[in-house]
Amino acid sequence: MEKVDQWLPQYSFYDTVYITLTTFNPLVLSWAFYLLYISIVYGLVLPYFGLFYTVLFFLILPVLGSFVVRNYILPSRRSKSLPPRTFTLSSATFGQSPPNISFKNPATGVSTGSYSSYSPADVASVLTLARTAQASYSSSSTFSDRSILLSDLMQEIILHQSEICKLSMQDTGKTYLEALYGEILTSCSKLDFLINNGAHILADDYRAPPLWLLTKSAHVEYQPLGVIGIIVPWNYPFHNVLSAVITAIFAGNAAIVKVSEYATSSKDYFESLFRRVLSRNGYDPNLVTLVSGYGQTGEALIKCGIDHIFFIGSPMTGKKVMAAAVENLVPMTLELGGKDAFIVFDDVNIDHVIQIALRGVYVNNGQNCIASERIYVQSKIYNQFVQKIVEKVSALRSGASILDEQVDIGSMTMQLGITKILDLINDAVSKGAKLLAGGNVKKNAAEGTLFFEPTVLVDVTNEMKCVQEEAFGPLMLIMSFETEEEVIQKANDSQYGLGCSVFSRDRSKAERVGKKVRSGMVTVNDFGVGYLVQSVPFGGVGMSGFGKFNGSEGLRAFCNVKTVVRNRWGGEVLVPRFSQFPVLKEAREVVEGLIGVLYEQGARNKIRAVQKLQKNAQLLK
Repeated sequence: MEKVDQWLPQYSFYDTVYITLTTFNPLVLSWAFYLLYISIVYGLVLPYFGLFYTVLFFLILPVLGSFVVRNYILPSRRSKSLPPRTFTLSSATFGQSPPNISFKNPATGVSTGSYSSYSPADVASVLTLARTAQASYSSSSTFSDRSILLSDLMQEIILHQSEICKLSMQDTGKTYLEALYGEILTSCSKLDFLINNGAHILADDYRAPPLWLLTKSAHVEYQPLGVIGIIVPWNYPFHNVLSAVITAIFAGNAAIVKVSEYATSSKDYFESLFRRVLSRNGYDPNLVTLVSGYGQTGEALIKCGIDHIFFIGSPMTGKKVMAAAVENLVPMTLELGGKDAFIVFDDVNIDHVIQIALRGVYVNNGQNCIASERIYVQSKIYNQFVQKIVEKVSALRSGASILDEQVDIGSMTMQLGITKILDLINDAVSKGAKLLAGGNVKKNAAEGTLFFEPTVLVDVTNEMKCVQEEAFGPLMLIMSFETEEEVIQKANDSQYGLGCSVFSRDRSKAERVGKKVRSGMVTVNDFGVGYLVQSVPFGGVGMSGFGKFNGSEGLRAFCNVKTVVRNRWGGEVLVPRFSQFPVLKEAREVVEGLIGVLYEQGARNKIRAVQKLQKNAQLLK
């Protein structure tokens, strides 16, 4: 059983000050005291200047303290030093089966090779190796060991961020900036959260028993489940894998990841990154395995005897995952996309909100589960909003960032995605919507590439397919509304319920509307930042799936949540005679008396209950 005192606590500001001062690091101390000295001296002469340095001191000291923790404290808390291991890739032994997966870079049209699939037999063998690795890892690693492992992994990611970004671009056609944001920054943020908070989240959680069980002590333990099966899409080929894997291994599990067939070219590199760090820290590299293939491989993973399934994808595929999991009653977490509303009231700064709307719709070229796929603008500013945003969208540049082109957005990843968007646009226009920008594949694009023009549709109604179906592409839909009640009704007229953004200078109004929108998340006066706040859960309702990842909820979802009840003071606790067998006739009256004393209202009722207990006092012994 792991205890929280095997790891460092979550650092408050005062913890950071203490750690900083007690490590006697000259660089840290000199910076800290220099800033403090400046803030005091200048505060006496120039109050505002001193205030600036005081704020800087309080901001920088936790950062410096974190530096000390990572470089000095954590390494000293390793429970044992394990000898490094060697590793090979799983594809050296498995994954030699048909069908082959042929793939092209969607931004250049250049082939990235052909890759074999993992057969059901391969998946079963990988599971056997993973179980062996997990048994050793969960029993030998403490929370501090796992924190060191994740810290090492973070540095490996930072060291190889360029290669990771280029592989992500090769798989998806996204821009380098999108890869930095979506693959590196978010991954480091998730790692940082687990390193600093994971032990507290998984520490034994003591609960209070009822008064009549005063002799008992109760707590909850968060134990590893075993092997987590992870099936993730292609839109963030590295972060989607890493986010689930590090959650699994911090909780003491092994992880088997079925990568998307559209993100296969990066599989071996990403697996080597995980296995290199595991081996360097002395752990069995089979703790993390990435497998490739089509639906047959995914189905084999679900049915092979896995302990939990984590799935990100479409509702249609999510239903197939559920059906496959029924046989073994495999628990699961499903994130199935969204059709997020982006609500704009007429008291906002239009230019400011337009910049956020552009990010909300076109981030990752719209291939993002929390993309703002439905924009509702209050009628008073509707025409002005539309005019300004069309000007901005028409000026956006798309192209191959991987070829060092200076562009705003990259390509689509699948031809099916382009076909889907064209169908949605044609349906909307045939029903009265107006196409004001884009609406087709990019003109003069290189052969074999998948560029689609950033598109704006207005005068859209909730009856159109584009409003009800997830587009997953660079398609902006703008609709008008008059009142709060109307926009709430329109926002809730969707089978999805992942996220929502509400904009107003009246924060109470924005929060009031956000509470009434049926969704798993709401962001007030911004877009999508909830995912970067790793301490809160991520997930939706309705056709957006169920279960949560991120936050304490996500980490504990990969655990066996076990209740432990024991005698508070040890030894034996005598069983009162009214609870013994054979059952005494008076036992019923004793239990009725206990219920009355503990829970019944009114003084007379309490007195009557006490009298029942007094009458049968000998049975309470």
